[in-house]
Amino acid sequence: MNRLITLVTTAAVVAAPVALGSTAAHAGPDAAADGARRPAAYSVTAKASPQDVTLGEGVVTVRGKVRPRAAGKKLVLERRVTGASTWSVAGRTKIKPDGTYLFTDEPTVARTHRYRVVKRRSGGVQKGMSPVVEVRVYGWERLAQRPRGVFENIAVSSTAVIGGVAYPYSFQPFTRGAPSYVEFPLRGLCTDLRATYAMHDSSAVGSSSRITLAVDGVTAVDQVLIPGQVVASTADLTGAATLRYDLFSSAEPASYPVVVAPEVLCTR
Repeated sequence: MNRLITLVTTAAVVAAPVALGSTAAHAGPDAAADGARRPAAYSVTAKASPQDVTLGEGVVTVRGKVRPRAAGKKLVLERRVTGASTWSVAGRTKIKPDGTYLFTDEPTVARTHRYRVVKRRSGGVQKGMSPVVEVRVYGWERLAQRPRGVFENIAVSSTAVIGGVAYPYSFQPFTRGAPSYVEFPLRGLCTDLRATYAMHDSSAVGSSSRITLAVDGVTAVDQVLIPGQVVASTADLTGAATLRYDLFSSAEPASYPVVVAPEVLCTR
């Protein structure tokens, strides 16, 4: 009898680990599956368009997708412009049911804008952040107010009178008949120039003058002028490192060539 009891007890002890092992086998895969379904952090994509925009002529859109989906949860658009040391909040929105989102931003300064999208921690998933995307923002500005390079015998912030109208920020020589030029470094940050070429009202009847514009050493404009003549002009500056104006005048009869209030389309 004692032998029988001993055998039964031993069988029960052996069976117990088997049962425990069976429970662990079922629990292990389920726990692993739960971990696989719950990422450590949100994944956020971002695409900005257009890549180039002119102030006052459009807005920037930033769109993308968040995984895992978190419909109705908040997203933050952060922005940093060239020259700034910190990121600022540019917008807030909610994730759509399909996991996508859309931001719009209207730039106010002509500088390269950098954007990133942030999804805060929620539902046990850690914070996610998109890669940084860039947009070049351009704006028209007076060429006279940009840093100058070498120059001689030229006023670049003067007021010229053309047809009885005063035009500030114009270029004209100080001394008639002497070499007159100015260079501006552009560093590839400008795309277009617009200007008007004419002669000052004080120019003598029968006089003439000449204005040339060189972009990276290549002549883009070579304009001969007479009193009363007004010529509107544009030039492509895309990728240019420098531009240079040369103004040719005469002492007798007195001539005053003028680059009338030139402007350039640039970013910084």
